[in-house]
Amino acid sequence: MAGNGMTLLVPSAVSVTGGGSSATIGAKGKITYSSAVTLQIDGVFSATYDNYLMVAVSTIGTSANLYLRYRAAGVTATASNYSHQQLAAFSATVQGSRSTGDAQGLVVGVGDGVNNGFHAYFYGPALSQSTIGRGISAQAVAAGAQINEFAFVHTVSSAYDGIDLNFQNAAAGTMTIYGLNQ
Repeated sequence: MAGNGMTLLVPSAVSVTGGGSSATIGAKGKITYSSAVTLQIDGVFSATYDNYLMVAVSTIGTSANLYLRYRAAGVTATASNYSHQQLAAFSATVQGSRSTGDAQGLVVGVGDGVNNGFHAYFYGPALSQSTIGRGISAQAVAAGAQINEFAFVHTVSSAYDGIDLNFQNAAAGTMTIYGLNQ
């Protein structure tokens, strides 16, 4: 482990679903995906770090949100133990929403066929405790720019080593995941 700052992580495996989809782990752990409706990333969370940062740029053909479910040893946690709170700002409008008892957590809002930059923090996914997180996305919209901020929680006290990301529609992009050094 390096000193202060972040350490770029290399997942043990990635897989995707969707017609014609693909995903690869490139140099230094950079994940590249295309036509992916879902993206499973395994072997990325461990006892080495408590907290993580995921950074991505993605294009999705139609308006969609990015959802997640945690994974342990290749098995996805699908029970209705996820909740989120959203804050969105676009044009001169700011709005919020909340959802509880869902089968997946809402990480960020993405879509509309343009590049979307987003990042998400994961707090304690490899620890046997409820896992919380925060996601922020920025994208171009007809009125200029839009920002979405989300808080999400998975209320099961269990340790996870991966995530299952659901783009809802075919997505293409790149992603890296960092362990935050303490």
